[in-house]
Formats: sequence, C-alpha cells, structure tokens
Amino acid sequence: EHTNEGTVVRTIADGDLASDLTCYDDNGKPLWREKGEYRMVYYYDDQGRETENCVINAGMQQNRTLTVYGDDGNAIRRILYGTDINDVVSTSEIETLTGALVTDASCFPCGLAQAATWDPATQRRMAALIGRQGRMLGFAEGLAPVLDICRDPRFGRQGEGYGEDPTLAAAMGAAYVAGLQQDGQMLATAKHFLGFVAGQGGIHAARTPIPPRELREVYAKPFQAAISRADIGGVMNSYASIDGEAVCGSPAILRDLLRGEMGYGGITVSDYSAVGQLATVHHLCATREEAGRLALQAGMDQELPAAEGYTGALRDALAAGEVDPALLDEAVLRILTAKFRLGLFENPFPADEQALAGEDYGIAQGRALSRQSAMESFVLLKNDGVLPLGPAHKKIAVIGWHGGSAR
Repeated sequence: EHTNEGTVVRTIADGDLASDLTCYDDNGKPLWREKGEYRMVYYYDDQGRETENCVINAGMQQNRTLTVYGDDGNAIRRILYGTDINDVVSTSEIETLTGALVTDASCFPCGLAQAATWDPATQRRMAALIGRQGRMLGFAEGLAPVLDICRDPRFGRQGEGYGEDPTLAAAMGAAYVAGLQQDGQMLATAKHFLGFVAGQGGIHAARTPIPPRELREVYAKPFQAAISRADIGGVMNSYASIDGEAVCGSPAILRDLLRGEMGYGGITVSDYSAVGQLATVHHLCATREEAGRLALQAGMDQELPAAEGYTGALRDALAAGEVDPALLDEAVLRILTAKFRLGLFENPFPADEQALAGEDYGIAQGRALSRQSAMESFVLLKNDGVLPLGPAHKKIAVIGWHGGSAR
C-alpha cells in the first residue's frame, strides 16, 4: 500500500508494527518493506525491485544506515520520525555492548574482557566513542551495559557481562553509562533487571530463587551504581521470574524496588517479546492483550521490539476506562522526557556520508581504544616459558569456531 509520511508516523505512534508496511520516497519509489512480528526488513534496489537483502529487527541491522537507505539517507528517517514539530519522534535502538552493531562501526572486546582490564577510565572513553558513532548513524538508544552478575559458568551468555564481582561490575558499568550518555548523545539501557543469569541450572530465563538481601547487595548493586553515579536513562527487564514473580509484570520489582528503593527515574523497556511471554511462557494470563495490561500496570513503559501486548486492544481498553489512563500518562511522560533530553525533536537524523567518513566518526580512535582494551584484558594464568614471544615467531594461529568473527 502506498502511504505518506503522516500515515507512517501515525502507524508507529499507534504501536502497530506487526503487519506489513511499505515505505516510499517522495517520488513513489519503494525504499523498504517491514514484514511480520519480528520486523523482517527487506530493501529495494534502484529499479524498485525487492531484494533478498534483509535484516531481522530494525534495531539490530547489520548495514550502515545511510548505505541501505539509499543516496538520500534521510528519506526514511523523515518518514520514521516525521517532519512536523508535533509528530511523534521514533527512537531507534541498537546493541552497543561491544560497539554499535552496524557495519563500519568500531568493535571492542566482550563485556567479560572489558571487566578484565580493571580500567573504568578506558571503559568510559570506549563507551563515549560508541555513543558518538551510534548517534551519527541515527540511533538514540544503546542496549547496554549488561550488568548481570554471573556466578554459574554453565550460563551461555556470561561473556556479555562483567563477571561475578558486583563491585567491579558497578565501577565498569557506571563508567560505560557515563561515556555512552556523554553530552546527551545516546541513552544507555542497563540489562537485565534483575538476577537474569542466576537462573536454576544455568538455564536461560529459568526461575531465580534469590533471597531478598542477596538480590539487593549482589545483583542490584551494579544497577544502583548506574542510577546513582551515572544517572542512567534506560533499564531493560530480565526474562526470568524472581521468587515466583515474572519481572516484566511485577510491580514489586519494577515499581517498589527499582523506582521506590533504588530511586530510578528513567524509562523501562521490555526485553524482546518479554511482554508477550507473560502469557506464552509464564502463563500469568490467557492472551498477549492481557499481558499488555499486566506489563503497563507493573510499570513497563515501552515494549520492544514489536507490539504484542501494547497494541490497539490496549488502546481500546484505555479509551473504555478498563485500564487507568494515568498509567499511560506516566509512561508517555518518561519516554517523551528522554527524547527531549536526547534532542530528537530538534535533530533526529543521522549524519551524512561525508561526516561518517570524517575524523569525528572516530575509526582511528576506535582502533586504538580497541587495541588498548584488548591488551589490558589479557590474563596470564601460567607461563611455562612460551612468553614473551621471540623474534622467530612470525605468525599466530587463531583456532576455533569464532576465530574469524570480529564479534
């Protein structure tokens, strides 16, 4: 269906991202098509033919924004963000743990390696560069740092976080947040609140029977540092349940603990599909529509990556008075406040190609910081005389499944 800018803005404002949507430029040329619940985005060539080039989830695209959006670049941004001051401004999120997850952005060591540097100052400089590159590419929200405390080596995602020590994680996480949010360039989103990798059996999203004191003194400590020392703007929930309460639908965790005890004032965003999982995984309700009500009542401001619970059905329930409109008001106020602080109403557009190719983008700086971080992360467990390498060694073999992976 051919649509204009205003229609797209209204569609996004309504939260209906689960259906097919094709966007066109001013000349009627198709630019991209968004299809399905998980936002498969297909791009078009210069002749207007749909290509096989696609990405899952617009917030995790693997191509430089301006390249995939064509010569104009800002054309799609104008459609997504609107051109009038009264339009609702979209916030694009992207993974930023080891760099903005976009081709040609700087790449850094994993979270566990970052922690092994014991160097918050370098961590802050790294995150500041990630934030600058991400914002220049058109992204305003970074889905990092990962502040999960991991004390079970069976958990498969332990490399994302800062390890098992809450004090180290607090120092590194606060430094990351301060860097990413420097000068209001991006919004940092700490995850996964709370106790995510403490699941039984080291299983992803398993229930986490953590005692209240340990929950606060160990698992909440890095989040508290990010709030108190760095004024973090975003928090993402854990998929797990704590003492039988699914975090995404728990007022006790999202309101009483996070906002009440810990003094958090930013936005809360759902981990991907977590709202729908209140119905499909935790079985707290029968439908995704009911899950949307539970999440909003619990204090979840924004659903990512697509609408499962925050749909037209929730809008209708609010209009009918079945859900307290004050819940929507507080969520909207927090989200709009974050967008104003990011300057999105003044300039939501990515930088042009010339700027991305220039010194401000920081590719050379990124290489130097990445090398420094990697060098500082090395941990020598045992030296049987192999190190230091002598001049006779000309090559080093990198062995294993991830040997050729920059990530």
